[in-house]
Amino acid sequence: MRRLGIGDRKGDIAFFLSCNSVHILILYFSLFSLDVVISPENLISSKPEILHQIQLSKLIIAFVMSDVAHTIPNLRTIIFDASEFESLMVNPAHSREMKGVKVYQSKPAMILYSLRSTSPVKGVNFTYMVVVNHVVRSIRTSPIVCFCLIPYFHVYGLYYFIRALTMGETIVSMSRFDMMTILTAIQEFRITYVALAPLVVVLMTKDHRLIDDYDLSFLEVVGCGGALTMEEHS
Repeated sequence: MRRLGIGDRKGDIAFFLSCNSVHILILYFSLFSLDVVISPENLISSKPEILHQIQLSKLIIAFVMSDVAHTIPNLRTIIFDASEFESLMVNPAHSREMKGVKVYQSKPAMILYSLRSTSPVKGVNFTYMVVVNHVVRSIRTSPIVCFCLIPYFHVYGLYYFIRALTMGETIVSMSRFDMMTILTAIQEFRITYVALAPLVVVLMTKDHRLIDDYDLSFLEVVGCGGALTMEEHS
């Protein structure tokens, strides 16, 4: 990362615009280790909204998918599905890059953005202490396999995977929504914890024919969040 000039200054902020990917989670933790603040955003954000966020958070670099790279104005950009990013993931770092960085719990870890309304988007600062408090819990003996379909730019999805990785749990990641693929993954990978958006829960509960052909017996917890679940959906 320091070959890119990232982490040379404490508190540098990196912007993310991408669908869900395990590579992103690896990158998040790499940046945390350098005391770099991560700032993920919704893929459907408009160019003016992104420009506002760049100015608001004083971002230094953006990690994006190629199909949305054109929405990033006047900011150094690394494209996930390009050879430069692949090189960063597979090439060994120089020994000088492996020196530890002291990270304080009171310092910012993430900047997430408020929901769009009649007022401009606002940045919400999360410290490392908030992250640590979220992931601390007792460790159980049986394995946990997590599957989250909430986008990583959303606080629910982001915290879900940070907690899972920190606790050494197995993670299943999916970039695009497909109901049959979801059910197949729950069955094949013996998912124990799954986090879903309300719409997916509604689809699964309204039509039992969708799930009758799948073995979901390993599933212990179904979390639902990211939006309101209306009473008429129950």
